[in-house]
Amino acid sequence: MAAKSGKLKAEPGREGRLASLSCSPKWIFQEKLTNGRRRNASAEGPEGEGTDGTVITGVDMVINHHLQVPSFTKESYKKYIKDYLKSIKVILEEHNPDSAKLFMTGAAEQIKHILANLKKDQFFTGENMKPDGMVAVLDFHENGVTPYMILFKDGLETEKC
Repeated sequence: MAAKSGKLKAEPGREGRLASLSCSPKWIFQEKLTNGRRRNASAEGPEGEGTDGTVITGVDMVINHHLQVPSFTKESYKKYIKDYLKSIKVILEEHNPDSAKLFMTGAAEQIKHILANLKKDQFFTGENMKPDGMVAVLDFHENGVTPYMILFKDGLETEKC
């Protein structure tokens, strides 16, 4: 998952194992096409005519990357996250054994927080809904308006944009 939509930073107090991606609310207006062409609203007549369309609202990260919503119960999320953490631990043990223990400790703390907020948080995965990929958690800052995604830094791959 490329982080083109927001600013990626480490979450304070979580041993640097998590990343928080700032997001923004987004509104997109999609015009209705007539015979495969966009209608020129100014040439269509009186105000309000020729502007048929749909407004899509959501979080920029979700819309820009076509993220999908997996369905999780508490039990299914526990099974998913257990398997996911094992796969990341194996990779860390191969490349950086010292960080594997830190990752598992920090991840366990975060999982408790996620499970406690399971009903309030939203989960998203890539467009292909790959079952072994990372599931991002969407949460809101204290103001209840500003969204952010929680990701495990050790599960991200760096992409040059």
